[in-house]
Amino acid sequence: LARMKGARRLVPLKVSGAFHSPLMEPIIAEFGEVISNFTFHPPAIPLIANVTAQPLTDVDSIKEELLKQLRHCIQWQPSIEYMTHNGVASFYEIGPGRVLCGLIKRIDPRVQTFNISGIEDITQLENSATSN
Repeated sequence: LARMKGARRLVPLKVSGAFHSPLMEPIIAEFGEVISNFTFHPPAIPLIANVTAQPLTDVDSIKEELLKQLRHCIQWQPSIEYMTHNGVASFYEIGPGRVLCGLIKRIDPRVQTFNISGIEDITQLENSATSN
């Protein structure tokens, strides 16, 4: 399929699903119903949209973005660059692994990255924050 669409090279990704692609289309309506059951509040700080790499400040835009990012490619590098150009110097990856921390460091080696994959990481982060 990739060759038929004109791809010159194919790099298989080690992910559990076809996230951020048209193959997610069948679940968009169901996911929309799920998020409609949650109460959203305006964010205290802007969220950066993964699809457009632009800030979102209102609840409706955030809900729309959650649906869009299922089906569309995300703009990872522009999102990180937007944040660093606007003063963000620390990034926190929550979950197992350090893939996102590594990608962020490639984009801007000057930023600090932290991985939180368990309770011990939270304790260590709290201790380092209080000692600085």
